[in-house]
Amino acid sequence: MKIKEVTFKNINSLKGGHTINFDREPLKNAGLFAITGPTGSGKTTLLDVICLALYNQTPRMKTVSKKSIGESGAILTRNTREARASVTYECKEGVFTSEWSIRTTRNDTLSDYDMSLFDENGTSIVQKKSEIPAKNGELIGLEYDQFVRSILLAQGDFAQFLKSGPKERANLLEKITGTFIYRELGKMAYQKAKEIMVRTEKVENAIADWKEKMIPNEELKEKETANADLSRSLKTKREAHDKTVQQIKLKTDISSIKQDIEKAQHKIKKLNTDLDNFWKNEGLKLQKHKPLKPLSEPLWEWKRINSQIAADKERVEKLKTRLEKLTTQQNNLIDRIGSITHKAVTEATAIDELSAFYQQYRDLNTKKADLLENYERTKSQLVNLEVSSRVKSNVNNPKEVLEELHEIKDQAESSIKKFSQKKQEFALEDFSAKQLNELSGNARELVSLEKEIKTLNEEISRKEKSAENIKAELKSAPEKIEKQQAIFDKVDAELETLRSQIELKKVKANLEDLRKELKNGEPCPLCGSDHHPWAHDVPKENVDDEQLKKKQLTLDAERESLSKLKAKKENDENELKREISELSAKNEKRDASLKRQKVLLDGLPEKVKSQNATEIIKVVDEVIDLNEKLNKAEREKQSAKAALPIVEDLLKIKQEGVELSEKIEQLYSGDEKLSVIIEKLEKSWNETRDEKNKLEHENKQTLKSIEENKSKVEKLEKQLKPQLRELSYRQIEEALSYLLPHSEEERLSEIENQLKKGIEKAENDLNHFSGLLKKSKERDVSQTEEELQKVKVEQEEAIQNLETDIKKLFATIEQQKDIRKVIAEKQREKEEIEGSGKKWVLLSKQIGDAKGSNFSQFAQQLTLEQLISLANKRLQALTERYLLNSGENEDGDLSVIDRDMGDLQRSIKTLSGGETFLISLALALALSDLASKNITIESMFIDEGFGTLDPQTLDQTLDVLERLQANDNRTIGIISHVDALKERIQTQIKLSPTGQGYSEMEVV
Repeated sequence: MKIKEVTFKNINSLKGGHTINFDREPLKNAGLFAITGPTGSGKTTLLDVICLALYNQTPRMKTVSKKSIGESGAILTRNTREARASVTYECKEGVFTSEWSIRTTRNDTLSDYDMSLFDENGTSIVQKKSEIPAKNGELIGLEYDQFVRSILLAQGDFAQFLKSGPKERANLLEKITGTFIYRELGKMAYQKAKEIMVRTEKVENAIADWKEKMIPNEELKEKETANADLSRSLKTKREAHDKTVQQIKLKTDISSIKQDIEKAQHKIKKLNTDLDNFWKNEGLKLQKHKPLKPLSEPLWEWKRINSQIAADKERVEKLKTRLEKLTTQQNNLIDRIGSITHKAVTEATAIDELSAFYQQYRDLNTKKADLLENYERTKSQLVNLEVSSRVKSNVNNPKEVLEELHEIKDQAESSIKKFSQKKQEFALEDFSAKQLNELSGNARELVSLEKEIKTLNEEISRKEKSAENIKAELKSAPEKIEKQQAIFDKVDAELETLRSQIELKKVKANLEDLRKELKNGEPCPLCGSDHHPWAHDVPKENVDDEQLKKKQLTLDAERESLSKLKAKKENDENELKREISELSAKNEKRDASLKRQKVLLDGLPEKVKSQNATEIIKVVDEVIDLNEKLNKAEREKQSAKAALPIVEDLLKIKQEGVELSEKIEQLYSGDEKLSVIIEKLEKSWNETRDEKNKLEHENKQTLKSIEENKSKVEKLEKQLKPQLRELSYRQIEEALSYLLPHSEEERLSEIENQLKKGIEKAENDLNHFSGLLKKSKERDVSQTEEELQKVKVEQEEAIQNLETDIKKLFATIEQQKDIRKVIAEKQREKEEIEGSGKKWVLLSKQIGDAKGSNFSQFAQQLTLEQLISLANKRLQALTERYLLNSGENEDGDLSVIDRDMGDLQRSIKTLSGGETFLISLALALALSDLASKNITIESMFIDEGFGTLDPQTLDQTLDVLERLQANDNRTIGIISHVDALKERIQTQIKLSPTGQGYSEMEVV
C-alpha cells in the first residue's frame, strides 16, 4: 500500500487548504524526508489526517464524532466552519481516494461527519459512510490498529521496552503489539467457567430443596389407591342421587299432565261452541253461495260485460264533446292562415298555401342577404385604400363619400404642385432618400463627435492636474514616514526602558523579606558583602504600571500613525498608476475621435461643405419632410381615383337593396318573426289534425265494442235464466247478490276448517295426555315428594363430603407428580449446563485466571519470539554485529549476541545510544512486518527518538534509515524538531507557527 497524495483543510492548527503529493517533486524521488517544526506546530497532524480520512479515527482520539470533536475542541481548526481530510492511495485493487469532512450549521453547531470513497475514475464505490472504514481496511488489507502499527514506527516504545524490567517489559510489549486481547481471552475463559460452576451449584441446590418436599413412592401409591376407592364410592352415591331426582321429576310430571288434560277438555268445549255460532251467522252466506258456485263464472262475466257497456257509453259522450272543440279550433287556424297568405284557403289547401307563401318570403330575404354581402365586399375594397381613413365616418352613405372623394383628389393635385415648387428652393433637390439619410446620419455624428472631443479635453486636463498633485504627495511621503519611524522607535525604546524598570522593581520587592533580615557585619547570602547601606532605606522607584499603560497607548498611537502614512503612500502610488493609465486611454480615445471627425468632414458634398453640421441637419430634415408630403399627396390622389368606381358600385347596390326591402315589406310587415309564426301555425295544425283523427277512430272503435258486448249479454241471459229459475231465482241480479267473491268464500271456508281442525287436535291431545298419565302412574313410587326431597338432601351432603376428600387426595398426588417433574427438569438443566460449559471449564483450566495473566504471558512469549525472529532479519540489513536473544540473563534483562566479540551474550543496557536505537528500530520494523500481514507498506513515519541522540549517533542512525529506504524502496517521513536532521535531510515539510494558535505548511 502506497500513499500518493494527502489533502486537507482546517485540521488542528493548520488553517486553510493544504496538499502533499508524494508523486510530484520534491517528494517523488526523495525517499527520506523530514517533517520539521517547533513543538506544538502540528507535525503529527499529517498522521491524524491520514487516519481520519481512511478510518475515521486518530491515534490521539480513536473514533471521531461531532460529540467528541465538540468536547475536545480537536480536529476542526479554531474559528473555522468546516474541516476536510482526503487520502489517495494505491493498493493491489487499484487507486482509491477516501475523504472525510465535517462542517458547522447556521446555528454554529456541528453537523454529523461525512465520508466518501471513490475509485480512480471518480465513481463512488460505497454508499453508506459507516461502511467506508471497513472497506478501506478490506482494500488495504489492514484494520485500523494494524495500519497504525505498520505505518508509524514505535521505536521509541521499543527503546523503553529494551531497558525495562521483566514486569514493566511485559506491560509495554502488550501495549506495543496489541496482545491485550489474549489477557481478555484468559479472563473471559475464567469468568465463563465460574459462571457455569455457579449455575450448576444453583441447580443442584434447587434439586435438593425439591427432594425435601417429596414423599416416599410407597406413601404416594397408598394415596392413589385410597383416591380410587373414594372415586368408586362417589360414583355409586351419584347414581342413587340421580334416581331420586328422576322420581321427584316423575311426580312433578304427573301433576303437569293432569293440568294439560283439564286444558284439552276446556278447549274442546269452547271450539264446539264457536262452530255452532259460525253456522248461525256467517255460515248462512256460505250455504247460499254453494248452489250458485257452478254458475259463478258466467254470472261474473255477465256483470263484467254490463259494467263495460256502461263505461263505453260514458266514453262516447266525452269523445263527442272533445271532437266539437277540435273542429272549432281547426276552423280558427284556417282563418289565421288565410289572413297571412292573403288568400281564401280550405282544410285541404291551408298547409300548402302557407308553405308556398313562406318560400316566396325566404327567397326574397336570401336575395337581400346576397346584396348585403356584395355591398360589404365592395365596401372592404374601399377600406383597404389609403383614403379610407378620411371617409370612414360616411362610408355607409355612398353619395356623400363620392362627393368627398372628388374633393380629396382636387386637394392632392394642388398639394403636389405646391410642394414641388418649394423643393426647388433647396440645393439638395436631386438627392435620393438614401443619400439624404446618409448625409443626415453623418451630420449628427459630427455634432456628437464635437461634444465628445470637448468633454475628453476637459477630462484629460483634470487627470493631468490630479497626477501632478499625487506626484507631489509621493515626493514628500518618504520624509514623513522616516520622521514618524524615528518617533515610533523613540517611544518603543522608552517603553522597553519602563518595562525593565518595572521588572527590576518586582525583583526588589521579592527580596524585601531577605533585605530586612540583613545585619551589618554579616555577609549577604547573595553578594557576600557585609555592608548593607540599603537594608532599611530603599531608594524609591518612580515607575509604576500606570506609566507603562500610558506609554503603551502612546506607542500604539504612533504605530497607527506610521501604518497610516505607509498605507497612504501605497494608496497614492496605486492611484497614480490608475490616473496615468486612464489618462493614456482618454488620449487614445480623443485621437480616434479627431481622426473620425476629419474623415466625416472630408466626405461631405460640395454643396453643403460651407455649412456647419447643425445647419446641414436642418436642411436635410426639411427636404426629407417635403419628400414625405409629396409622396403622401401622390398616394391620396391615386387612392381617390381608385375609390371613385367602387363608391359608384356601392350606390347601385344600395338602390337595389331598397327596392327589394319594399317587396318584402309588402309580403309581411308584422313585428313577430315570420318563421316563428309559420312554425307555430304548422305545429298547431298538425297537432289538431292528428288528435281529431285519433279521437274519431277511438269513437268508432268504442261504438263497435258496445254492440259486440250487447250481443254477448243476450247470449249469457239465454244460458243463465233457465238454470236460475230451477234454483228459485227470478232475476240474474238476485242470484248475483248471494254469490260470494272468491276471496270471501275462501275466508269463510278457512274459518270453518280451522274450527273443525281445532276440535280434532284438542281431542287427540286429550287422548295423548290420558295415556301419559296412565304410564306415569305405573312408574310412580309410594313415597311422597316431601320424603323424596329429604332423601335427596342427605345424598347431596354425602356426595359433597366425598368430593372434598377426593380433592385433597388428588391435590397431594398432583403436587408430588409436579415435584418429580421439576426434579427431572432440573436434572436435565444441570446436564445441559455441564455439557455446554464443558469447553469453557476445560479452557479455563488451560488458560484461565482472574486477571488473564497466564494466557497473556504465554501469548506474549510467542509474540516476542516471533518479533525477535523478524527483528533479527531486519537487524542483519542494518548491522552485521548484533543479534537479539529471546531469553533473559540472570538479572532478568534482555540480551544481544555480539558477533564481533565471539558471540558474547551482552545485556541490552551495555549498548550505546546509537546501538540501542538500531535494536529498537529493528524491533519497530519487525512489528510493522508482523502487523501488515505480508502486505507491503511503502509509506512509513518515525515520530520520536532523535532528540536524545548525540551528533555521531544521529549520523549513524540516518545512515541506517537511508539504507532501509534504499533496500525496501519505502517513503520514510521523520517527524522531529532536531536541527541536525534539518541540515542532513534536504527534502522537508516545514511547519511554522503564525500566532494565535495557527501554523503554516511548506514543502521544500
